[in-house]
Amino acid sequence: MTMPEEPVFRLLGAMQIRSGEVEVDGGPTKLQAVLAVLLLSAGEAVSIEDLLSRVWGDTPPAASLVHVYISRIRDKLKPLGVGVRKTGDGYTIDVDPLLVDVHLFGHLMRQATRYGEAARHMLDDALELWRGVPFARTDSLWLREHGATLRQQWFEACLSRNRAWLDAGLHVELLDVIRGLVTRHFTNERLAEQYMVALYRAGDVGQALAHYRKLTKRLLAQEARQPSPLLQSLHLRMLHQDPSLTLGAPAAAAPVAPSTLVPALGSIVGRGTELGQLNGIFEADQRGSRNSVRLVGIFGPPGVGKTTLAVGWAHRIKGRYPGGCLQADLGAFGPAGTAETGQVLDEFLTALGVAPARIPPDTLAKRALYRTLAERRPVLVLLDNVAAAEQVAQLMPTAPGSLVIVTSRRRLGGLVARNQGLALNLGLLNLDDSVELLREYIRPARESADVEFLQQIARCCGGLPLAITLAGAGLALRAGQELSALAAELTDRSSVLSALDADADSTTAVQEVFRWSYDALPQEPARLFRLLSLHPGDGVTPYAAAALGGIEPARANLLLRELAEANLIRPIAHERYAMHNLMALYAAQLVESTDGPADRDEAITSVLGYYLSTASAAMDVLMPDERERRPRVDLPDLARPPLPDPASALAWLDGERTSLLATTVHAEEHGRPEYLLKLAVVLFRYLDHGGFLTDALTLNRAALRTAEALGDRAGEAEALLQLGSTLTRFADFEEAKQLLGRSVDLFTERGDDLGLARALGTLGRISWRQGANEDAIGQQLYALELLARIDDRIGQARTLTNLGAIHESMNDLDKAMLQYRAAQAICEELRSGDALARAWGSLAGVHQRRGELDVAVRLHGMAGDAFRKLGDRVGEATAMTNLGTAQGLLGQHYRAVELHEEALTRFREIGDRRNEIEVLNNLGEALMDCGHADHARSRHAEAMRFAESSGDQRELGRAYAGLAAAHRASGEDPELVRHQAAAAQAIFAALGLPDPDRLTALLARLA
Repeated sequence: MTMPEEPVFRLLGAMQIRSGEVEVDGGPTKLQAVLAVLLLSAGEAVSIEDLLSRVWGDTPPAASLVHVYISRIRDKLKPLGVGVRKTGDGYTIDVDPLLVDVHLFGHLMRQATRYGEAARHMLDDALELWRGVPFARTDSLWLREHGATLRQQWFEACLSRNRAWLDAGLHVELLDVIRGLVTRHFTNERLAEQYMVALYRAGDVGQALAHYRKLTKRLLAQEARQPSPLLQSLHLRMLHQDPSLTLGAPAAAAPVAPSTLVPALGSIVGRGTELGQLNGIFEADQRGSRNSVRLVGIFGPPGVGKTTLAVGWAHRIKGRYPGGCLQADLGAFGPAGTAETGQVLDEFLTALGVAPARIPPDTLAKRALYRTLAERRPVLVLLDNVAAAEQVAQLMPTAPGSLVIVTSRRRLGGLVARNQGLALNLGLLNLDDSVELLREYIRPARESADVEFLQQIARCCGGLPLAITLAGAGLALRAGQELSALAAELTDRSSVLSALDADADSTTAVQEVFRWSYDALPQEPARLFRLLSLHPGDGVTPYAAAALGGIEPARANLLLRELAEANLIRPIAHERYAMHNLMALYAAQLVESTDGPADRDEAITSVLGYYLSTASAAMDVLMPDERERRPRVDLPDLARPPLPDPASALAWLDGERTSLLATTVHAEEHGRPEYLLKLAVVLFRYLDHGGFLTDALTLNRAALRTAEALGDRAGEAEALLQLGSTLTRFADFEEAKQLLGRSVDLFTERGDDLGLARALGTLGRISWRQGANEDAIGQQLYALELLARIDDRIGQARTLTNLGAIHESMNDLDKAMLQYRAAQAICEELRSGDALARAWGSLAGVHQRRGELDVAVRLHGMAGDAFRKLGDRVGEATAMTNLGTAQGLLGQHYRAVELHEEALTRFREIGDRRNEIEVLNNLGEALMDCGHADHARSRHAEAMRFAESSGDQRELGRAYAGLAAAHRASGEDPELVRHQAAAAQAIFAALGLPDPDRLTALLARLA
């Protein structure tokens, strides 16, 4: 990795942003806090929820404020070529972490532990990055706590630097920099030891002994204790002028402490946070808690690296335990079975020097002897692979200052709580750490290995260290094999487990390691574990598990908790669990070999039915006015979560969206196409209005493919209509018209007036967008006639709103108002929240055109609130940009820009190109009102490009008019301005529409 000459972003002190000669002001304190949170996760996504909680704590503002801050940050960082991009539900700052001093500091510290001779220089470089106290001015509690953690890391770095300087013979130079530290951290005994050694080697023995006396006095007064045994020993050695204290002198022989630690099991990669937590217990020891036995529990699923971390850390700290280091595998999960306590005590007593003939036969007597021997000096005891807390209790040492490290696949929370210990729950490695662990096995032969293939291999391993280790060992053994070949093996779900286990033995094979945990399960949770492999999504709830297992949700919840306690699944949210991809493949093998075809089919049918029926029930609550348009689903035997109101229905749909989409794929793969077709119809409005357009596109294409294959003409017509409607969101009007035309033919053939009316309504909206107003009115009127014939009131309301929009664009405001009010009356009668919100927004537009701005603002706000409650992201963003236009007319131009920018961001996140074009023109006009002609020109140019490609004539005319105004304001060529204004005028004339007010005013100025 190439090291930067200096970091661009400096957080270790007052914030500084500088690259070469370019320096950027970080802005107000709150803006700096938002930027700091992003930089602390440089290159990784930070969710909006995390940004709000980390910057504002318990009183977060509206999420829209985050977007405003992000926009300002983007502007500030633009000169540096650094961007902030939207990723999922958050933001990522695209910057190399090593350009941020915090990450560079951590990198140098990690490197210093790996390179002996260069370590001192790396430590010096790391400490030079510090310019003051990080995040001192912020009011963010999260940042202040993070700053406190960084200061602890700084102090650890100082201690490491001191040791490196002493080892290099720089004791005189060290005295110049260590005295201030000693003053501020007088009772820190590691620092006192270094200070005394530096004084001693510099020839100031009296000052070294005097410091020991002062320290002793301070500790007795403040903490009622003597210095540690190590410091007392150093004091005695100085009094006796021990030659080993002189640099380069042979060290005095020390008694050999017993040790049964196994050798370190490999590199500890990606566990920096956990190592920091582990090392933190010694800071607590210095504050006076060494009068007790400390306990650390390291928990996690099979193969996550618990033993590797425990053994590696034990080797790093074993010098602290003069009584020795004892390790035992208690065999909770393994081929040998659980170890007997008496057998472990035999091993421990032998290591502590007891002759085999003197070891008592009785377990109680063995334990008493062990405790007697283990109370003399502090010992480290590592108990690996523990099944229950009772095993640990039998083997606890008694000497104050001793440490017990426990590893287990079970979460032994009670054990940790009773001993006031530290619990670490190990998770999976991220992608970068996974690749780094792979590299540990392939160096130096494949030092230049293609990172793309390494990442592919790492992804297949799912961040599980055991799998990554086996893959790396396989690469090392097959040095001649191409990385692409192993990547291909691991990508194939049918061969990934066998590929990983190809070079493993019985103690390290992934499938064997998984089996040990599975074999320990009772029958009922073991059955559910197998059936979970048939679940279509990534996260399973008690209700979905109940459907799979044919049991009650309460029972399913208890079994899921039991599986989570055994670390075979992991909680990812409240009552939602996920299974590692490799574990799921193992469970799939088990369900194939253990459960019969009939049982598997029943489980699949049941879980598909659960998702379909619950989705249908949720949509009935969310959009009851369209209940009759959706297929009826009645599965009374399946338990469903209560959905009493629209908020709970929307929350369920949002929480299960990925599982619902996976269910459609699952249905197709398992020969149940009827579930796919029904789910596509049930979810259409949710996906469309919620702005999940890519999901809608994928689902509706699959539905069309399935209906065509089945020869299902009704299903084909519905899929064509839904797919065409979705494509209009992407402004792909030509393909949409083709599909909708086919749906018109099929609906006509079947005599389906409702389907025909809906298809004509969508075609009418496209005709209007493309400037064919007469065609649009004809299509909407025919749709209205069909809907009246079948008495579909909500359809009539939507069609009246469409007609009103056309007449409003033609400046026939009276007719538009009549149609909007008629739609409003129907919606109020039917209590249709969705259609009523659209009617409010439409009415607001007419009031706005008439200059009744207070009414317009109120109606836009009502529409936006209603859309928000319904989870209609498209409607909410539409109301937002419309409100922005109204605010601009009220003279609130900068507020208008903010609203349009937020709406633009949302439509781009959704992928709604049709509305994006309109908002780009709205934003351009607002920027012109603020006097920012250059920015306005950029927005109108984007709108023109998109409108031309989609055929949106109305917005194309607005874009030309906006460009003409922006070019005129910038003093551009008058001929260009006149040409663009004339082009706009010609477009509106061809559409039969009056010139917009802005264009009329521009033409008057040009005349």
